Amino acid sequence: MFPVPDLSVVVPCFDEEEALPDLFPRLERLRDLCARRGLHVEVLFVDDGSRDGTRDLLRGFASRGRDRRVLVHARNRGFGAAMRTGFSAARGRVVVCYDADATYPVEDVLSLHDALGDADVAAASPFARGGRAEAPLPRRILSRGTAFLYRLALRVPGPAFTAPTCAFRAYRRPVVDRLRYEADDFLAAAEVLARLVLAGARVREVPSRLAPRRRGRSKMRPFRTALRHLAFLRRLASSPGLRAPVRTGPARARGARAGERGEARGEGRPPRLRPPRDPRAWNRELNRARPMRRIEEHGNPLVRAVEARRRAGVLLRCGSLRGSRVLDVGAEEGLLGRRLAARGARLVALDIDREALLRGGTVATPLRVAGSAEALPFPAGTFPRVVLAEVLEHCPAPETVLAEALRVTVPGGRVVISIPDDIPILALKRAVRFLRLDFLLRGLPPGRAPGHLHVFGRKDLRRLVGGTGAGGALVRDRAALAWFAVLRPGEGGG
Repeated sequence: MFPVPDLSVVVPCFDEEEALPDLFPRLERLRDLCARRGLHVEVLFVDDGSRDGTRDLLRGFASRGRDRRVLVHARNRGFGAAMRTGFSAARGRVVVCYDADATYPVEDVLSLHDALGDADVAAASPFARGGRAEAPLPRRILSRGTAFLYRLALRVPGPAFTAPTCAFRAYRRPVVDRLRYEADDFLAAAEVLARLVLAGARVREVPSRLAPRRRGRSKMRPFRTALRHLAFLRRLASSPGLRAPVRTGPARARGARAGERGEARGEGRPPRLRPPRDPRAWNRELNRARPMRRIEEHGNPLVRAVEARRRAGVLLRCGSLRGSRVLDVGAEEGLLGRRLAARGARLVALDIDREALLRGGTVATPLRVAGSAEALPFPAGTFPRVVLAEVLEHCPAPETVLAEALRVTVPGGRVVISIPDDIPILALKRAVRFLRLDFLLRGLPPGRAPGHLHVFGRKDLRRLVGGTGAGGALVRDRAALAWFAVLRPGEGGG
């Protein structure tokens, strides 16, 4: 298992194929500088749905060292969403967000690290005394103007708040764990800092040099971003609720109910649900409110039979387990783990909810690990079997979870996946409600199951599984109301 890094550097990337050749040597230099000081650094790239060769370049660079990882968004979700994905996967005691265009000196990563001292956040600023800004005029005007407005809104002195739009910052681990923000675009940098200031965080600015971008083009649109800042500043001035933590959980966007009706008709298009801002707290609340044993002990024998068939389908696809190390991702209280252990598996149970793992202490599991499926805390090639049973639909970035599962699986091993077939499930629930037979559900939610951030149709799953490049087959089990797949690392897709 990797040691906890001293420093995690998160680099959001979107269509940066031209800029990456400049970035990679700088990150190698940062690694050397950290090594001289005895600091262990990890680098996490977040490919935010790039359409050029960015992803291939990132994976090529990451393959040269085990302290580098690539997290993937299937589509472009925005700078703030990429930053959120990177922060949730980072394991370092200090987490730094660094721009892919390398317009700030990479040596300043260590300057920010050193400047934390008794502060919670160290923020780079080309406008602080001793800094220098060589950016295009529209970007400088936007930065100066928004800094002035944020100082007025937050009532903080100028010298302490000169670059709220700059995302190049270092955060202490406890700050990252508590961080909540809503914006998925470039507004995120300012929103994060504003919320931290309102929450009483100690912020220290560090002078830095902002150089012009040498390659590629900026993805920020100054006019659109300025309007976003003005809208947020208006909320900041008029909404005391902004001082409270953001509500966690998958909030329904407008039109979600219409989307759910579309699923029931078989259209297969998932409603747009926001990913949870705090996955750990969200999962903990979900497991408390609706533990999996509620399904296993359901009063309707048909529901119990469907769940039993799903577990049997997973066990069948695992093959022989006698003496094999098996990683059960999303283990919760160990309902599936008991069956894996009974078949002779040397089980490792992982879940983001530590309390659920402890409640499952009766499972014959020598090792229980609290961690995220999007950043598995194991070296590459650790397990012959990795089980993702009803996990991917709960994860904001299922592509990243699959990539991590394949990474920790030995070549030729198996990644066994099961995913609820939610489209016919929703249709059945609608039929039950239409016939006024709601008593058959006996406490099950009438619509989408709680915590399902995605509803996967056949095309979605083919794209998801096929994008891994691993050999494997996708099978629909109508009796289990589920999809199954077995991926084999090291084998070409078919």
